Amino acid sequence: QGYYLYKDSNGQFSPLVADYNLTFGSLKNIGRGSDLTLPELQQLDPMLHADNAYRPLISKLLSNPYYVKVYLSHLRTILFNEFLSGAYETRAKQLQELIRPILNTDPNRSYPAADFDRSLMATIGKVTQIPGIVEFMNERSRFLKKHPALIVIPPTLTDLKVKKREKFVNTPIEAFNIQVKAAEYTSRVRVFYRFGPQEAYKEATLGDDGQHGDEKAGDLIYGVNIKPNGNNKLEYYLIAENAKLVSHSPENYMFQRHYVSLEELNK
Repeated sequence: QGYYLYKDSNGQFSPLVADYNLTFGSLKNIGRGSDLTLPELQQLDPMLHADNAYRPLISKLLSNPYYVKVYLSHLRTILFNEFLSGAYETRAKQLQELIRPILNTDPNRSYPAADFDRSLMATIGKVTQIPGIVEFMNERSRFLKKHPALIVIPPTLTDLKVKKREKFVNTPIEAFNIQVKAAEYTSRVRVFYRFGPQEAYKEATLGDDGQHGDEKAGDLIYGVNIKPNGNNKLEYYLIAENAKLVSHSPENYMFQRHYVSLEELNK
């Protein structure tokens, strides 16, 4: 519930969020009376506060239908890739082993070593009951997997390619021609791109109209031409949208992007 907003040189706001240590069921009061029980926490609606005027940032963001799609898609990705897969538990155990030797020698630690060892799997605490992360997330993951907003299948993107110079053709490739196949019922495909890491991303819409290479109108192969404007390299990611969700390529697009160069395309 505590955060700062930081505006960068490109005019984009990023949140600086506090209290990550309270993420997994430790912050039990949502402003509607007494603290929630463990089952109530495990079944907390992911759209909580979407219409709460006393939570101005989240309520304003989730009043935008497109932002709702993005939020739910990110939540779905985290749910399937980290929690339902068990990857979070593996990582948590690694971190526990990293921390344990230092904790054992800390004279000012807040919890005994026995609580630290149990805290991943089971509830600890006498006055304040703190759920174990695995104990908490096993049930929460099952609840979220069946949630109506998350059972929808996001649009898939496959067969991504950037057109290369054909063999025995002397004419060089002078633009980035991106093509990708989208799932049926995809309503829109966009590319966000830039030519250098200090630039802000530009946006372009891919068309399923047969105007950008080998695709034919209506064949679900979307394409776009991006002029390099004197640049050799392109960094980009794609977003596909249907009626309920969006999907990204790369899926972890905040940390990984696609890269291509004219030099590579003309080999």
